[in-house]
Amino acid sequence: MASEHSLVDIPSAATSFYADDQTPRIPALAVAVGPNVFIYRNLRPYFKFTLSPETVSEVEKSVWYATPRLLLLQIMWCLCPSSCLLLSV
Repeated sequence: MASEHSLVDIPSAATSFYADDQTPRIPALAVAVGPNVFIYRNLRPYFKFTLSPETVSEVEKSVWYATPRLLLLQIMWCLCPSSCLLLSV
């Protein structure tokens, strides 16, 4: 392990990207944690963006909370259609 950096919460997304056109091309890593996006370059913290908090409508919350259950039902329906009848009640 080259280095270790603790995060304040569980990451929700991570991606690599090229921040410039210099040679050799060295990728940077962006990690989303809560309202923050941390940028790492050369295995070191490079920049931190903090996004302003936004309120989420109740309709959107209900869709996000229902999505995992709906996906589970679809997967189970493909594997065994009779098992979904028990879960849908």
